[in-house]
Amino acid sequence: MICLGSGALLDFAVAAYEGKETGEQALLRKLFSHLQDGGILLGDANFENYFLLALLLQAKADVVFEKMVPAILISGNAIKSWVARMDYSN
Repeated sequence: MICLGSGALLDFAVAAYEGKETGEQALLRKLFSHLQDGGILLGDANFENYFLLALLLQAKADVVFEKMVPAILISGNAIKSWVARMDYSN
């Protein structure tokens, strides 16, 4: 987890994959203590799921996750989604 303002490394988590609770989502949950009210967490499509979004809402962090078709934005107590078409041909 890095600070986008300064580029400082706040924390990181690594683990050998050994089945349940050792993947990227489990490692992210270990870093929740660094999320602050009003902070923004950016993640790829792997992190977009209802359970994780609910936990992040409780942490009061703003969140932007990639998704194949719609993008998901959590801000405050609201989940907003929109469809973004991207052209990767260039």
